[in-house]
Amino acid sequence: MVQFYQLFPKLRSNKFFISGYSYAGHFIPALGYTIHKNNPTAQVKINLSGMMIGNGWMDAIYQNDLGSYLYQLGLVDTTGRDVYYDYQRRFQEHMKNKEYEKAIQIRTAEVSDVYLQYVGNVSILNYLQDIVIFPTPYEQFIQRPDIRRAIHVGNTNFSFENSVVADKMGVDPVLSVKPWVEELLESYPIVFYTGQLDVVCAYPTVENFENNLNWSGEARFKNSTRQKWCVNGRQVGYLKGEHNLYDVLIRNAGHSVPFDQPEWGFLLVNSITSGSTNDPFHALDRC
Repeated sequence: MVQFYQLFPKLRSNKFFISGYSYAGHFIPALGYTIHKNNPTAQVKINLSGMMIGNGWMDAIYQNDLGSYLYQLGLVDTTGRDVYYDYQRRFQEHMKNKEYEKAIQIRTAEVSDVYLQYVGNVSILNYLQDIVIFPTPYEQFIQRPDIRRAIHVGNTNFSFENSVVADKMGVDPVLSVKPWVEELLESYPIVFYTGQLDVVCAYPTVENFENNLNWSGEARFKNSTRQKWCVNGRQVGYLKGEHNLYDVLIRNAGHSVPFDQPEWGFLLVNSITSGSTNDPFHALDRC
């Protein structure tokens, strides 16, 4: 980023937002925190103006409650729920003892083998859909000769998923970014937006993370009023927040809001980036 602004100095005064979804719940606070800490003494300062995290994975302690959620959806019965409760209990013990390698094995089982056994062919990214069977149209598209030439990848092998990346990440998925988020909230607005139909980063777990953040605006956020959000007279979600912490639930969307509801996702991002940091929802209609 520093190199980018050195090459394009006229853009330095522009607002800079960090946005992403899923594991970006780790990446965004890490990048934001790095900018926040380096900016005071940096020769090239980055005008960090806010962050947007969609269906984010931020904290394994506060977000690991698949058992209750799957049971309330009817995707597991009490037997399956109790199996998940046992996994969650063991996970918490490993985390308490800082046995992170064992903890990540438990979490991996919860979203793979155990999920397939007790839930079956229901997408963990959108519980109204079946599990995607590869190859997908995207996978076929990206490997076309003309597309390869256009994106300059040559004969590099394409892999939809790569275990090497997961191995290199190590135990990072079960480590928390909570302290970074808490410090960032003192200076920057952070919007957590969540698709209602997601399982792996379900809305109740995101809200649980938000409600356990310790920062100066904690009480104001918890006491803020949740409002209904409408587009062309249709209710599409809910908005809540005040004083730098903001929460959005988007209906009829799963893990990837921009994919499932691109118009609503665009309206949300446009409102956040075009308005005042004190009112990221200024361009959104209330019902």
